[in-house]
Amino acid sequence: MIAHLPAFSQKANIVFIFADDLGFRDLPSHGARQNTMPNLDQLAAQGMSFSNFTVPNAVCSPSRASFLSGKNPHKTGINSALTRGSRRGIAEEELTIAELLKGQGYATYLVGKWHVGHREIHRPNRHGFDNFFGILMSHDQTRDLYRNDDLIEQRTDLGNLTTRFTSTASDWIREHRDSSQPFFLYFAHVSPHVPLEVSDKVSELEIGSSYSRSLFELDWSVGKIIESLELNGLLSNTLIVFSSDNGPWSSKGEEGGAVAPLRGGKRTDHEGGVRIPAIFYWKGRVAPSSINHSLASITDLYATFAELAGEESAKEILEDSESLLNQISAPNNFVGPREEVYFFSERFLTAVRWENYKLHINAGVWKLYDLGRDQSEIFDISQERPELTRFLSQKIYNYSEKHGVPIK
Repeated sequence: MIAHLPAFSQKANIVFIFADDLGFRDLPSHGARQNTMPNLDQLAAQGMSFSNFTVPNAVCSPSRASFLSGKNPHKTGINSALTRGSRRGIAEEELTIAELLKGQGYATYLVGKWHVGHREIHRPNRHGFDNFFGILMSHDQTRDLYRNDDLIEQRTDLGNLTTRFTSTASDWIREHRDSSQPFFLYFAHVSPHVPLEVSDKVSELEIGSSYSRSLFELDWSVGKIIESLELNGLLSNTLIVFSSDNGPWSSKGEEGGAVAPLRGGKRTDHEGGVRIPAIFYWKGRVAPSSINHSLASITDLYATFAELAGEESAKEILEDSESLLNQISAPNNFVGPREEVYFFSERFLTAVRWENYKLHINAGVWKLYDLGRDQSEIFDISQERPELTRFLSQKIYNYSEKHGVPIK
């Protein structure tokens, strides 16, 4: 039997584990046969997996900004991957989920990758995180390792990053064993983004490709975090969410992940780029081995975490974020609040998904796909379904006009 959610006065801990460039089909629980990931298999078996969980922009920085803000990327000012020369970053006035939770009495920690601004005004400690241990950009851009604002290592050993991040996160969990203060742990992995560096203990194993070894170590880390929560008596009062920032870097060949039969990957608005794995686990409160087919977005985590913390005002200010609490806690209530999600590429609005239909616009050409029958987005049915094409194109025009977003 699934218990009701606790009263908001009994605030739950939140652990969000974010993979980097993980394909929807990379998880064995999602159909992968080439990878070994027993801990995530168990998490899926004991929790709820979403089959239509999306990101609005299939690139690292915009996706992370959307998670942190609960907004589509054009509203955050981050619509492309930030580089070493970027002066942009998450806006000072943006109320991040970490700031919101901190205002509700949560302790907040970011371990891993930030990548929404590396100037001092954009760093994690300025945006709601009590503590930060990690890197400010992708590890193919920098190897500088920070503890809060202090640069503690240059050219750090990438192969040991996952081990060190996991140890730091586990230690922080242990420190909260006897604390009455709820906590929010944002564990943003650098894997399986290239370069695929793993620890010696994993590199010596006979596990398929370098990509598979990277996933094996990612899975090991997930297991250690769950183990730490359990050993310290915190598991039953902790919501764990696992997901990815976008689809795999398919152009990297064997160093990229799997999406088939989905089309595309990172940097595309096709399903292989924007559809991502998502697993929700909360012992005794989420239906085990359940699959939710409702449409959802990474932006929805903002409203979900806010409602869990008892922050009601988020409902009034967010139009891109819908709470998923009712869905994950009620196994017979899988119909989500979303009818549609919009997708973006850099500063352009490029597609809308409504139910199982997805309409793309590129250089004035409309293409409509029925994802219920054609997940690979091969067969354009815009000519066969002119009324539906007009209906969805009007949604794109309306959104563009309302928010001042150009159409590609």
